[in-house]
Amino acid sequence: MLKHYTKARAAKLKRLKISDIDSPIRIKIYWLNSSSSDTVSQELHKHTFYEAHFVLEGSMHYQDKDGTIFYLSCGNGILFAPHFGHSLISSSPDLLRFSITFLPLDVEFAMPTQCFSITDTLIQCMDTILYEVDQKSILSPSLVQNRIFEILCELFRLAGVDKPFNFLTEDNSEDLIIAKAKQYIADNKDTMLECKDVAAHCHFNAQYISRIFLKRTGVSLLEYIHGQKMKQAEELLGDSSLSMKQISVKLGFANEYYFNTFFKRRNGISPGEFRKLLCK
Repeated sequence: MLKHYTKARAAKLKRLKISDIDSPIRIKIYWLNSSSSDTVSQELHKHTFYEAHFVLEGSMHYQDKDGTIFYLSCGNGILFAPHFGHSLISSSPDLLRFSITFLPLDVEFAMPTQCFSITDTLIQCMDTILYEVDQKSILSPSLVQNRIFEILCELFRLAGVDKPFNFLTEDNSEDLIIAKAKQYIADNKDTMLECKDVAAHCHFNAQYISRIFLKRTGVSLLEYIHGQKMKQAEELLGDSSLSMKQISVKLGFANEYYFNTFFKRRNGISPGEFRKLLCK
């Protein structure tokens, strides 16, 4: 099931230094492991943290302190809750498992001991971790950390404790659209933008964008576009080393005539007159 598993990589995995996860919830990571049947302890034991095992080849059987047996075959996993006594009573010679131990901090939910089916997401994450542990890329630690977090998110969902969190409400969704529109306008100062261009970038129609822009900012989208263009024009006119032709090009106008017309219509004076006032 894992393309990148080797005993050498598994050995490195055991020595991997893993930082705790700080956001969006704090999670302490104790260790990762990938082991075969000859390295699995069979003694009754328990932990103060969660312990998850994913059977990727072969099979294994666990037993709790009360005698209940958990049968795990290839493609199955188990999550042991903190302070849950358990022991491995048997495993097949071809056993290969991936393990992770962790403890969420400052959260109210608790996950019971339970079995589950290994999802494609879990397999992909484990495979990436095994690959990256053998690399020397500056990105590898972050990739490993991200995949660990994905594994934990998947476990939370399988355990039914992924609490709903509405991070996109009707109110702030409009604010996000406005922010995206403003950023697009700022990023394309050298272009003669129209409302339809901004709307297309935000994946909405121009009428809708213009309506919420006016509601949220107090000015129309077209007025905002022209206002930003005018601010840029005034800044460039303050640079005496730039000719009117150069400024026109930087602002995205076809020629000096259109720039002069645009500026005078909005400011009441020509760009040249404005520049003279700046020099006084």
